[in-house]
Amino acid sequence: MKKNKSNINKRVLAIVLCMALMLSSGISTMADNDAGTPVPENGSGQGTVMDNTDGEAAGSEDLIDQLSEEKLSEPEKELSDDTQEAEPQVEETEPSNQEDNQNTSDNEPEGTEEIEKVEWSQQVGNSIIKVSADKGALPEDAELQVTEITNQNEVENIEKAVEDKAIEEQFAIENIIAYDIKFMVGGTEVQPGSPVQVTVNTSDIETSKNTAVLHVDQDNTVEDMNGSVDEEGNVIFDAPHFSTYVIVQQGGSAVDITVEHYNILNGQKIYSNDELTLPVGGKVNDYAKATNWEVQRVNINGKDFYDEADYSEIKVASDTVIKIYYTPEKTTVTGATTFYDYTVKAGTSGSGNKTKYYSINAPENYGEGVNSNKKLSAGTVGQNYSTYKYSWKPDGSNKEANVWTGNASVVKGLLRGLDENGNVVFNYADPGFFDNDDLSVTVGTGYKAEKRNLRKVYKNYTLEFNQTGDSYELSKVKNGTNVVASSGNNFFPLDSVKDANEEAENAHNYYFGMRYDVTFQIGDYVGPLNYSFTGDDDLWVVLDGNQVVIDLGGIHDAATGSVDLWNYIGNPENLTSEQKQQEHTLTILYMERGAAKSNCKMNFTLPSARISEVTEVPMTNLYLNKVNKAGEPLEGAKFKLVNDDTNETFTASSLENGAVQFTKLREGEYTLTETQAPTGYIPSVDTWKVKVTLDKDGRAVANLYLHDGETEAKIDPDEDGIYKILNVTEQELIDSSMNYDKTATVKDWDERTYDINITAASKLTSTTTEEKGGVADIMMVLDKSGSMNYVLNEKSTPSFVYAGTSQNASKFSSVKDKLDTTKIYYYGTSTGYASSSEHYYANRPMIYINSAWQYWDGSSWNKINATDNKVIYTYASRLTGLKEASNAFINSTSTSSPESRIGVTAFSTSNSSVNSLTEVGSNPEGLLKNVNKLFADGGTSPGEGLKYAYNKLKSSKREDVPQYVILFTDGEPTGNGGSWSNAAAGEAKTQAEKLKQEGVIIYTVGLGLTSTAKGWLDGSQPIWDGNKNISGIASKDCALTAESIDELKEIFKRIQETITNNLDIKSAQIKDVIDPRFEILDDEGQPITKDYPGIKDGIKLKNGGTVFYDSETGYQYIVWNEQTIPNAEKGKWNKTITVRAKDTYIGGNNVTTNISPDSKISTGYGDAVLPQPPVNVKAELQVGNNEVTVYKGDTIPTDDKLLNTLFDVNQMLEKYEGVIADDFILEWYTDAACTEESKITKESLTSTIAESGVSYYLKVTYDAGPANYRSTQNTKGHIAGGEDHIVEAVNTKDANKLYGIYKVNVVAGEIQITKKLESPINKEQTFNFKVTKKNDSTFVKDIKIVIPANSTDAAVYDGQDLKNLARGEYMVTESSADGFAVKDVSINEKTDCANSASEESATFILGSDKKNKNVISDKWEYTGGGVLGVVAYTNEKVITNWDILKVSSSNNNLQLPDAEFELKSTDKTYYGKTDNTGKLIWYETSDFSESSIVATIVAGSYTLSETKAPLGYAVSNEKWTLVINKKGELKSIESNSGEVKKSEATEGNTTVHFYFENTAVYELPSAGGPGIFLYMVGGILLMMAAALLLYKNKSREVLER
Repeated sequence: MKKNKSNINKRVLAIVLCMALMLSSGISTMADNDAGTPVPENGSGQGTVMDNTDGEAAGSEDLIDQLSEEKLSEPEKELSDDTQEAEPQVEETEPSNQEDNQNTSDNEPEGTEEIEKVEWSQQVGNSIIKVSADKGALPEDAELQVTEITNQNEVENIEKAVEDKAIEEQFAIENIIAYDIKFMVGGTEVQPGSPVQVTVNTSDIETSKNTAVLHVDQDNTVEDMNGSVDEEGNVIFDAPHFSTYVIVQQGGSAVDITVEHYNILNGQKIYSNDELTLPVGGKVNDYAKATNWEVQRVNINGKDFYDEADYSEIKVASDTVIKIYYTPEKTTVTGATTFYDYTVKAGTSGSGNKTKYYSINAPENYGEGVNSNKKLSAGTVGQNYSTYKYSWKPDGSNKEANVWTGNASVVKGLLRGLDENGNVVFNYADPGFFDNDDLSVTVGTGYKAEKRNLRKVYKNYTLEFNQTGDSYELSKVKNGTNVVASSGNNFFPLDSVKDANEEAENAHNYYFGMRYDVTFQIGDYVGPLNYSFTGDDDLWVVLDGNQVVIDLGGIHDAATGSVDLWNYIGNPENLTSEQKQQEHTLTILYMERGAAKSNCKMNFTLPSARISEVTEVPMTNLYLNKVNKAGEPLEGAKFKLVNDDTNETFTASSLENGAVQFTKLREGEYTLTETQAPTGYIPSVDTWKVKVTLDKDGRAVANLYLHDGETEAKIDPDEDGIYKILNVTEQELIDSSMNYDKTATVKDWDERTYDINITAASKLTSTTTEEKGGVADIMMVLDKSGSMNYVLNEKSTPSFVYAGTSQNASKFSSVKDKLDTTKIYYYGTSTGYASSSEHYYANRPMIYINSAWQYWDGSSWNKINATDNKVIYTYASRLTGLKEASNAFINSTSTSSPESRIGVTAFSTSNSSVNSLTEVGSNPEGLLKNVNKLFADGGTSPGEGLKYAYNKLKSSKREDVPQYVILFTDGEPTGNGGSWSNAAAGEAKTQAEKLKQEGVIIYTVGLGLTSTAKGWLDGSQPIWDGNKNISGIASKDCALTAESIDELKEIFKRIQETITNNLDIKSAQIKDVIDPRFEILDDEGQPITKDYPGIKDGIKLKNGGTVFYDSETGYQYIVWNEQTIPNAEKGKWNKTITVRAKDTYIGGNNVTTNISPDSKISTGYGDAVLPQPPVNVKAELQVGNNEVTVYKGDTIPTDDKLLNTLFDVNQMLEKYEGVIADDFILEWYTDAACTEESKITKESLTSTIAESGVSYYLKVTYDAGPANYRSTQNTKGHIAGGEDHIVEAVNTKDANKLYGIYKVNVVAGEIQITKKLESPINKEQTFNFKVTKKNDSTFVKDIKIVIPANSTDAAVYDGQDLKNLARGEYMVTESSADGFAVKDVSINEKTDCANSASEESATFILGSDKKNKNVISDKWEYTGGGVLGVVAYTNEKVITNWDILKVSSSNNNLQLPDAEFELKSTDKTYYGKTDNTGKLIWYETSDFSESSIVATIVAGSYTLSETKAPLGYAVSNEKWTLVINKKGELKSIESNSGEVKKSEATEGNTTVHFYFENTAVYELPSAGGPGIFLYMVGGILLMMAAALLLYKNKSREVLER
C-alpha cells in the first residue's frame, strides 16, 4: 500500500516539474524577443524570428509587442514618440519577391550578404548629428549623447590646438564647431568595436568651402579625420572612437586682421582701423600705432593681453579683430612763437599844431588803409593820442572795434585770414600788427634824436605745452630758460622787455600780439580734433590760411571759443589717402589791446601736431619712395622722423604710389625709422639718418644716409632726388640673409637616439643690408722667393715686352693714354740681380697712383712727366701678377671697407715686413707703394711670414673685428734649400695652428702648385713628419689655387668680397623646442628630464646651448643666445645635440623631433623657422607567456589578471603617452602559425571547457604609421614595423616568436574499481557496476568485472571509461548480481581525493583533495591530489530470492498453514506465520495484523524457532540461524539439527525454498484401520508420562523450598 502511495506521489511531482519547465521556456522566449536587436520600422521579421506558416511565430511576436506596449504608461508613450534623444534604428530594406531572392542568391557569391546597419541621431542646436554603425559595433542599449562644447576653457584649449594645426598646414580658420560625441550604457561610456560613420548636418558650415574634421584628444593633440562634405552639405567622417571632434571651416592661406585703436580712459576710438592681410601664422609687426600714446591693453578676439612679450608673439590663424587700448603719454613740448610788442604812445615832438605824435597807430603805418576811417588800433580809443582815436563799428556789429565791449562780448569779422605768403590779412585797416619786421621812429633831432620802437618783433620766445596724448595745453612762455608768463590770468609775457618810452598804460607791457602756427596731418586719426581758447582780447584761429574757425575779436573780458575741426576737414572715414596725408596749418593770432586784464588759456587736440616758426627759417622737404623687391610701390608703410636734438617727432605714411613726404624740416640731424610695414611685409631693419643742411645760398637741403650717417642711401633712378626704401616679406628677408637647416639622423636605432644638427650661415652683404662692408684686420703674407721672378709654369725669367706696338710707340709720351691703370709696367729695362737664385729680375716697377703714373727707382717713387720719352715695358713674371692682384685687393678694400686694416709681409728664406697693420682707407697709396717695391730672391719659408702675421694680429686685436691671413705662395716649402723641406712645412703648420686657435681665418692662394703643395695647403694629402701630420695650412674651405695670373686676380677679388662685403649676423638666438616625445641627452648621455638637478636654471651643455623645461607648455627646449652666425664664405654656425625618444613614447614613423614654429633662429632680420626633419622611431612591444593548470571540465580562465600577464593594455596606456586602447590589436589563435583559420575570439576562449592540455597564442600588433622617404633616409633605412609599419610584439622568452603563449595544463581524474570474492565459486562470474556523476545525467558508465571460476583473487578495472575524468562528484555502485551480495566497500589508501563509502557504494569528488579542498589554487596551480579514487568491493555468495516453507516431514510437498515462528536477533524480532501455501509471512507484530507485514527483513543474524505448530503437528525443536543482508538476501542459513533442506532455483523458478519440517502428533490411520488405536494409546501414554514428570518437578520444587 505504501509502495502504491509512493508511486502516485512520484507521478504528481513529475507533472509539476514538466509544467514548470514549459512555463520557464516560454518566458525565456518572450524575454529574448523583447531585448533583441532594434526592430525595423516596417516591422518585418528579421534576426532569429523564423517563418511559420501556422502563425505561431507571428502570434508570439504580436503578444510580445502587446506586452511591450502595456509596459509603457501613457506619458511614457508620449515621451517615446516625441523625444529627440538618440534612438537606434535598423536600416529598412525593400521587400523582394521570391524570384528576386532567387536571382540574388544565384548571382552573389557566398558571404556577401549586406551587413545590417544601426543608426542613431540627435539634434544639437540647429545641427543634427547622426551616427551609423554596423550592427554589433555598439551595445544594443547604447544611447548617443552629443553636446556642443561651449565651456570657455575647453573652447580656448581646442582653438589653440586647432590654430597650431592651421599654422602648420597653412589654412585659415573661418569657423569652428566642437562636439563631444559619446555613447553611454548605464551611465558608463562605451567605445565602438569597429569604426562608425558620423554625419553632421549644420547650417554653420558652408558647402562651397573646404572643411576639415579634426579629433582633439585630452592632451590637445590634433588628428585629421579626413572628413568630407557631401552634395547635400553634410559633413561626414569615420570615427574609430568617441571623443571631441572639431569641424573647421577652412579658408585660404591668408587671414584678414582688423586693428582698432581706443583711448582707454573714455573708450573713444582715436585712430581708424588698420586692415591687414597676413599669412596664416603671421604676426602683427607693431601694435603701437600712436606716437603719443602708450599701449595699455590689447584685446585679441575677446581675450585681453597686457604684456607686450605676450601679444607681440601671437600668430594669427583666422580673421581677427584686435583692439588696442592706449593711455595717453604725458610730456611737455615747446614750440616757436613770435611776439609783437606795440608802443601806443612813443612820445611827441614839436608843439602846437606842429606836434608830432609817435604811435603804432599813426596813419602812415596803415599802408593802403591810411585814409580808411575804419582803422584797428592798439589800445582803446581812450588810451590813444587824441588824433588817433579811431572810433567805429564793424559792419553788422553794434560794438566798437577799438572800445572795450564792457563784458565778454566779442567783435566778429575783423580778420580775413592769411595771404598766400602766410601774412595776416584783416578786413579793416591795421597798423601791421603781425608784420615780422621791427618798426621804429626817431624822436627828436640832433644829439637829442632817439630811436624808439613802435613795433618790436621777438622771435626767441618759446611756448611750452603740457602734452597728454594728442592734446596740448598752453603752460608757460619762456625766453630761453626763463619763464616769463604762465597760462591763465596776468598773462604778460613781455613785461621783462617793457619799453620805457611807452607813455600809455604801463603798469605792464600791455600792448602786444602773439602768433604761432601748428601743422598737423590727419593720417589715420579719428579722435577729437578741436581747439579752444579762453581769454582776452583778440583771438583768432585760422585753418589753412583761409578759414577763420574761431573769431573772438575785439577788446573784451575773457571770452571762450572752441571749434571742432572735423566740421571743416570732413568726416575722417571719407577722406582719401592723399587728404589724410595733407598737411594742415592752424594759425593762432592773439592780441592784448585793452591795457587791462590779460587772460590766455589755450588747448587743442591735433594728431602729429608741430608748432612751427612764423618767421623765415630755412626749411625743406624729404621725399621717399617705398617699394618692394620688384620695384613696385607699396602703400601703407608708416615712418617716424625724430629730431636728434629736440625730439620733435614727424610721422608720414606711403601713398598708393609709394610716395612718402616729410615737410618743413629745419636744419639739424634726424633719425628715420619705419614703424609699420605695408601689409604682408616686414619693416625695414635699418634706421636712417637725415641731415638737413644749408647750402651756399642758405637754402635747406635734406639728405638721407644709412645708419652710419656717412653712406648716402640709394636714390630712385626714375625719380629725381627721391630716396628708395625697400620692404621685403619675412621669408624674403630670411632667405636673403641666411642659409639655415636642421637635420635629424639616427645615432642608435635600438637605443632610439638621434643626432640633431642645426646649421646657419649668413648670406648678408653690404648690398643686401644697404651698408658699408664689414670691418676686418688682414695680414697679406706674400711669397717673394726667387721663383717668383719666373714665368708661370716655367723656371726662367720673362723677357721685356714693349707696352706699345713698337719701341717708338712704347715711349711714355705716346703710350700713356693707352696703358691699363690696373697693371704694372716697367720704366725701361733696368734689372737687378737675385744672388740667391742666380738670375736677373726687372727693376723700376711703374704703377698708376694718385691720378698719375709713378715708378720706383730703388730709393723713391717718381712721377713721370707727360712728355717723358722713356720706353715702357711689360714683364710677365709671377711677382708682377701677384703685385697686380694685391693692388686690386687693396684698392677694393679701401673703397668697400675703409676702416679695415691691412698689413703686408713677405717671405723667402726669412721674413721681411712690408707694411704694418694700417687702416686702409687712411693711406691706401702707402700700402700700394710698399707692395710694389718688392723684389724676389731666396728660398720658400712660409712659416716665417705666418709667424710675423701671428705676432701682429695678436698684439693689435680689435674687439668684434674678424682677423684674416692671406698666404700666397708659388711653390713647395723649401726653407734654405731648393726642394721640399719638412722643417719648413712643419714650421708653417705650427704657426697656422696658432693663428687658428686665435680665431684667425687663413686663406691660402697657390699659383701653379704641384699636387703635393696643394695637398699640403688644403690638408687633403697627409704629410707626416715623425708622428705629426704637417699638412692643412688653410682654414676649412679656404684653400684656393690659380693656374693663371688672371685666375689669381679673380681669387684675390673673391677673397676681398668675402672678407669685407660678406657680413656675419650678430646677436642671433637659436632655439629648438623638442617634441615632447623626445628628450635631450646631457654631455654624459643621460636624459635631461624635468626633474634633472638644476633644470630650473637651465643645463649648460658643452656645445654652448642651455636646456630648459617650459613649465607652462611642458616642452623641453635648448637655446643658444647671443650667437654670431658667420658668413657662408667663412664657414657656418654648426651645433649638434643628441635626443632620445622617451620611454613614455611607444615609437612610430614619420615623427618630427621639434615643435614648429617655436623652433627658430631669431635675428634682427626676422625669425627663421627651423625645418622639422622626420625620423622613424623604433617601436618595440613584448608579449609574455602564462601557464595555468585547470581541472578537466573547468572553464578556461580568461580574467584580465591572467591574460594581462601576456599583454596588459592598461599598463601600455600608463607606460606610453598618446596611445589609446584601440591602438593595440590583440588576436588569439589556436596554433603557433597564427593562421587565419586558427583565429578565435577572446569571448570564445572564455567559454571554452578544458578537456585536455592546450596552448593558445596571443598576437599583439601596433600600427606605427607609414614612413616616408625622408624619415626613412634620416633613420638609415630603419622603419618601425617594417614596410607595412605594423609592429608585432615579440615573446619575452624567445624573440623569434611573435606571439605570447597561454598554456593551459589540464588535470584529470581517474577511478579504479577492485573486485574480490570472499570465497571461490565454481564458475566464472561477471559483476556490473554503474558509475554516475552528480548533476550530469549524461555521464553514466556501466563497468563489468569478471571473476574467473574458482578464484578469490582481486580483479581491477582501470579502463579508459574511468580515466581522464572531469571535475565532479562520482558515485560507484555495484549492480545486483544473482547469488552475490556486497560484503564490503572499502576506499583504498591510494585514493587522494575527497571520498566516502557506504555498504554498497563509494563516492569520489575528483578535483578536491581528501580535505575537500580544490586542488587548483587561486593562482591556477595544481596543489596535488584530487585525481584518483580507488574502491574495493568484496562480494559473498547470497540467495537473493528465497523463502521458508512449512512442510510435513513426511512429505515435503505438503505445505502446512498456520504455523507460527519467531525470528529473533539481538535487537529485532519478527513474527512469522505460514499462509495456505505453507509460505512463511513475516510480521512486525505478534498479532499478525495485515498492516504489519514485513517486505524485507532488516539485515542481521537471526535465530528462527517455531512457536506454534500447525494443527496436528508437534512444535519443532529445530533452531535455524539466518544471516540476512540489507537487501533481504540470505547470506547463510544453518540448522542446529544439521542440514537445512531446500529446493534449488530453476530456470523457471528462481526462488530457493527452504523447508522447515514438522512431524505430526500421530498419523491418522486409514478409515477403519488399526492405526488409529495405536496412535491413541501412544498419545495417552505420553500424556501420562508428561503429567508424571510435571508432578515430579513440582514435588522437587516443594521439597527444595
